[in-house]
Amino acid sequence: MSAQSTLNPPWVQPLLLALGSAVLLIVSFPNFNQPWCAWIALVPWLLAIRSLATRRQAFWWSCLVGLVFFLGSMWWLVHLTAFGGWLAIVGWLLLDAYLALYFGAFGWLAHQAIGARDTVQGTRKSSQTQARLSLDLGPWTVSLIVLPCAWVALEFARSHLLSGLGWNLLGYSQAPALTMIQVADVAGVWGVSWLLVFVNVSLLHAMMAREPWRRLAAVSATGMVLALTWWYAQRRLHDPVSRIGVRVAVVQGNIPQEEKWDEENQPAILETYERLTREAAAHSPTLIIWPETAVPGYLGLDPTVTARLHALARGIRIPLVV
Repeated sequence: MSAQSTLNPPWVQPLLLALGSAVLLIVSFPNFNQPWCAWIALVPWLLAIRSLATRRQAFWWSCLVGLVFFLGSMWWLVHLTAFGGWLAIVGWLLLDAYLALYFGAFGWLAHQAIGARDTVQGTRKSSQTQARLSLDLGPWTVSLIVLPCAWVALEFARSHLLSGLGWNLLGYSQAPALTMIQVADVAGVWGVSWLLVFVNVSLLHAMMAREPWRRLAAVSATGMVLALTWWYAQRRLHDPVSRIGVRVAVVQGNIPQEEKWDEENQPAILETYERLTREAAAHSPTLIIWPETAVPGYLGLDPTVTARLHALARGIRIPLVV
């Protein structure tokens, strides 16, 4: 064993690249809210996949990316369970491990498209092998279409299989970026996810291509897609669908997750939302909306809570969406 291999084990590089992508994905979402990170977040991951020898390795390293991402971005799920304690933690870990499998599937497919094609076990490939692989899924023009579509298909599957869990889809990271999300009125969040993966794959090819014309083509493809997105956004933002306005008030009690389901906090939570609702009603909106799980109980089943909300709605004489 050489001194270099001892100092730099083969797993160090893919580990650093995988963790780099996971961190970039995490900071793309709340509470960090850095949507620009999503435009480059997949590049280290794809570089790691490119350096791996087998699809099995690509699968497991990609599962690691997904596991760290979901652990870091959905940690608050431990507060949304009736069990609490260590059972909540175990359930959260199992859920994150399951969701990571979709990242693994993407890594397996990505290895087919952009896996290392220059070296095998440290030796140069023969010119015959290189010529054969040039006709495989390797051309960047193919992977630019295949990989974004594969990502969207996996996100769609994750959102529907086993009842589905569509949280933290890649496109949701762009919620603060008003220009980038205008295409969602045509393609939904899937279209935004597709766009993000397209740009990431294009940047990878721009970095790895040997021929200048390939780099130029990758950069041009990215620029063209972003320019079309910006052009469409400007049209949508300056051409509202309707001139008829509706005044809608949204109240947010900002109750910590760990306090929301504590029965002792129920009176204080209801008082908070009642106060905010009356403040909003003073501005005469057409509709007042409460956020998800705002009611610390079961509306329609808990007679005390239900009567209290009915009394509030009758008192302000404005419809509530709860």
